[in-house]
Amino acid sequence: MNFSNDQPPNANNRQKKRLLVVDEQTKGSQAQKNQPWSKIEKAVETVDENKRSVTEKKHNSARHARELRTVLWMLVGVTTLSVVWALSTQIEIQSERTIAMTGQLMTRSNVKEMQIPENKVVKAVFVKEGESVNKGQSLVEFDAVVSYEKLQFLENQRQSLVTQNQFYRFSLEKIVSMTRVEEAILQLKLSREAAFLVRNRAALLAANQQLQARLLENSTAGSGEDGKTATLGKTNSQDNSQEALASIAIAQLQEKLAQYQTQLEESEDRLTVAQKKLNKIEPLVKVGAVARSQYSEQQQIVRSQKVELKRLRAERERLQLTLDRATEQIVETPVVVRNESPKPTVDFQKQIADNKKQITEIDTQLTKIIVENDRQIAELDRQIARLQGNSNSFILKAPVAGTVSQVMASPGFGLGSDRTKTLLKLNSDDRHLIVDVLIPQEDLGSIQEGMKADLKIDALSLARLGNLHGTIISVGSDALPPDAIHHYYGIPAKISLDKQSLVIDDKEVPLRSGMSVTATVTVSQKQSFWQAMWQKLLGADELISD
Repeated sequence: MNFSNDQPPNANNRQKKRLLVVDEQTKGSQAQKNQPWSKIEKAVETVDENKRSVTEKKHNSARHARELRTVLWMLVGVTTLSVVWALSTQIEIQSERTIAMTGQLMTRSNVKEMQIPENKVVKAVFVKEGESVNKGQSLVEFDAVVSYEKLQFLENQRQSLVTQNQFYRFSLEKIVSMTRVEEAILQLKLSREAAFLVRNRAALLAANQQLQARLLENSTAGSGEDGKTATLGKTNSQDNSQEALASIAIAQLQEKLAQYQTQLEESEDRLTVAQKKLNKIEPLVKVGAVARSQYSEQQQIVRSQKVELKRLRAERERLQLTLDRATEQIVETPVVVRNESPKPTVDFQKQIADNKKQITEIDTQLTKIIVENDRQIAELDRQIARLQGNSNSFILKAPVAGTVSQVMASPGFGLGSDRTKTLLKLNSDDRHLIVDVLIPQEDLGSIQEGMKADLKIDALSLARLGNLHGTIISVGSDALPPDAIHHYYGIPAKISLDKQSLVIDDKEVPLRSGMSVTATVTVSQKQSFWQAMWQKLLGADELISD
């Protein structure tokens, strides 16, 4: 084995130590050489750190500023929203303030006003002014407006026919003067045919009376002075007969003239309607909305109506002229007859017979009218009975006992403007107490009808009485000046009591009129939050100023 290169372990350790020392020396020398550069690097690092810290501070400051602005805008927004909400939102605030009013107990009679129901009309009234009635007693009977109006129409029509028949029968049995005939025509509103018949009948009867008188005078006529007197009587009798016949002719002319006048008015109405229709169509024809043939047809209708109207006017003028001449002849005939010599004797018997024949024909026609009216009356009676059987009538009864006053109701009440009026008033026998108070003028806006009020009888202890309540039932509109009881301007009001008596020492004691009362009302109102705060501030300022 060759051990020349082998060294002992200690030698190796020594060699390693030498190598380490050499390395350290080498590093030390190198460190000495590199020491200036290290200082430079440290300085650069220090500068970089300072820059980084400055940058970080700037970033932090900007972030803090942004956060601060955000917080400020949030505060501004919340404040703005709060102010808007406070100005717009209504908050109901229960006021602790009470309004005190003074007054006294007064007796009040309950007056009930009876009004007419909807779509009803008074059929009958069972009470009169000042009558005392009991509760449940019948006051007024109503019927439906439509049923009542139809019933009244039928009854009026029936009564008109009955009255006309009475006049016709009276005319057939007795002699009626022309004056009474004309009055009946106007009052009974007779038809033209019936008016013509009764006029002619009265005129013919008058003429026959005159003719019979002349016959009697002729039979008793003598000679000499008596003969002259008889001749004069004949002349006068003849004049009267001619006047009667002329009156008949005039009546006939008047009847025809009235007929033509009616036809003329109807023709004028038809012409007006046709002309309006033509004027309405004319602009439509120009734009093509209506056929020209229809326009031509309407023009032809208008022309025909004008021709008819012209014819009726001419006929009316002719009849009027004839009537005027006949009237003049009646006036002039007596004068002419007196100046003329006596005319030959006329066949009075024949004239009387002819007149009687005409009277018989007139009586036949009047009898037909009477029969037709009787038939219509029977039919109306059936309709009235059927309508009364199906009537929707009901009876208004007194709700309380009392006295009737201011009765305005009567059969037919409730038609037209009567619907807004009171039928009658019922003063109740049950009288009760109310409180008349005076509201201070400055508190008028806070008091309304229907509000509850706490009441205190000034002469009695509240502890013994307990609570007494009421309700405001009316508030006046005009202020009253101060008086001996109320020393301020105020508005009158009335308060109804919840009870009409009090319990004192387990005994019921009725309240009496004239007792002095103090009423208090608690007022609640809605106001905005801003208004509430403003009032609080004003109150604080007043406190400070005081």
